[in-house]
Amino acid sequence: MSDSFPQYLHQLEKLHELISAGKGDSTEADEIRDEMDYSWKKLTEKQQESARVLSAAFYDTRDRI
Repeated sequence: MSDSFPQYLHQLEKLHELISAGKGDSTEADEIRDEMDYSWKKLTEKQQESARVLSAAFYDTRDRI
């Protein structure tokens, strides 16, 4: 596993927290997205797929609350 994967997951979690708090369009969220783009490029295809699944789970969980 590359070191970028845990970093990406942490960024993903922070982004979803901001989205859940109604701050998905904030400067902070945009900065996290930029960081995520950089990290994403370092992930393997398998790691990218895992991140997609986790992101979808965050959205699904948020929508159920």
